[in-house]
Amino acid sequence: MVDLGLGSLNYIEKVVVQNRQDCCGGRLKLFHVELLDADKNVVFAAYHGGTVGNAQVREFLVDDGTVARFARIRYDDSYKNCLHVAELEVWGYPTELPASPEPIIEMAQGMKATASSSYNGNTVASKSVDGDINTIHHSNCNDVPWWKVDLGVMSFVQHVEITNRVDCCGGRLRAATVELLDEDENLVESRYIEGSVGNGQVVQKVFNEETSLGRYVQVSFDRVDCLHMGEVKVYGYHLMAKPTTSPTPVPANLSLGKPATQSSTYNNIQNVGASSAVDGDPDTFTHTHCWQPGVTQQWWKVDLLDVYTISSITVGNRLDCCGGRFHDATFYFYDENDQEVHVMPTSGGIGNKKTFSVDFVSARHIKVTIGDGDCLQIGEFEAWGWKE
Repeated sequence: MVDLGLGSLNYIEKVVVQNRQDCCGGRLKLFHVELLDADKNVVFAAYHGGTVGNAQVREFLVDDGTVARFARIRYDDSYKNCLHVAELEVWGYPTELPASPEPIIEMAQGMKATASSSYNGNTVASKSVDGDINTIHHSNCNDVPWWKVDLGVMSFVQHVEITNRVDCCGGRLRAATVELLDEDENLVESRYIEGSVGNGQVVQKVFNEETSLGRYVQVSFDRVDCLHMGEVKVYGYHLMAKPTTSPTPVPANLSLGKPATQSSTYNNIQNVGASSAVDGDPDTFTHTHCWQPGVTQQWWKVDLLDVYTISSITVGNRLDCCGGRFHDATFYFYDENDQEVHVMPTSGGIGNKKTFSVDFVSARHIKVTIGDGDCLQIGEFEAWGWKE
């Protein structure tokens, strides 16, 4: 049973019941849907005799004028079994409405989104709020991932809808936590996605409490796994003036074909020069000297020719051999005067390719170093972002 009232009564129009998705759907049968008043007297009842399959939905329309505070599902007295329900939705409105109720709108599309990591430049955090379910955010698969959207201002959150990626691997979206955070990113409320969500399927998590006030919505795992989502929608209303910040643009590879330099070139061979990392060809690569006397760190640098907002960096390794040389890289970001504005150290190797999320740094030049004086070899370097 659920208390709908929070101290008041509600006009109820319909009740929607969704069964669990993963198994055992046949258990949900021979059940009553009941609405109760403040004294817990039954004021509406509907009976469902047949079974409800996995992930199936049943809708029960309620007579006009039914006022209730509680909603209940129970099995018929003749039937004994486990009762499991994935979602229960009760549609209606409070008997006492404000004079000018705030309209419920979708607040996340086009807003600034960030993530713990991105699998590549085409799966950055903003892909889950671009309005297209066929584009996805996809984290790296070797970290404990999180994804977050900034609603711009403090807002009332009614519910969050997450559409899983359409093409494959839907089962990865499971045992996830959906959190509402305040302006200081402190936890306000959380909801849990227990089972897995199928390819292209939508999972809804309802907040809709008097206390459901926050600025950020975050989705995360507490395990090492890939986090990927097609689209996240957040419904509610802003508690103050709607944000005027322009929507986050779609990132582009800003470094492709731009001027590049490096600390040295191995034996002065032309085809391993600095420009090989920004030529769009993964089979070409840069190659500095190795263990050069007096040089503790080899470096490579690109000039983007203007100041851009950087959202992620993707680095591809040399493909034919020696991939282990690229490890413990540090990325340096510089403004138009070549003054350092941000440093991003990393640890470990990158395999064939790895993407690193950047916290929206404004920069013109980007430099890469590795952890020792060994050869620096880069197959491809991609700086993803947009013009300020």
